Amino acid sequence: MSKWLIDEQLPTRLWRVFKSYEIEAESVSYAGFSGLLNGRLVAAMAKAGYSVLVTQDYSFEKEDGANDPLVRYPDLAIVYITIPKEDPDFYSMVFDALDTAVPAPIPGKAIRWPG
Repeated sequence: MSKWLIDEQLPTRLWRVFKSYEIEAESVSYAGFSGLLNGRLVAAMAKAGYSVLVTQDYSFEKEDGANDPLVRYPDLAIVYITIPKEDPDFYSMVFDALDTAVPAPIPGKAIRWPG
């Protein structure tokens, strides 16, 4: 089973939503990675055995070449959540999206979910 890490700009309670769908997930703060920027965060999560980063930080897409986290850590996958976290229905929208299709991360790839 893959281990997912929820980036710090997303609500920390999101792990409960994923857990209800049997996805093992923890928040960046729970993992002890608060404040780490992209490169260091990806290195720390890979070392700790996480395989999927759940985020809304599209700056990962701006990295290229050797700085691209998916090049440096090809076993890592990134899931970009497209639901605005400011939406008052954020959690119910995530539940609805999971009922429709649980994201299927592919190592070395980034996906937008729900798509």
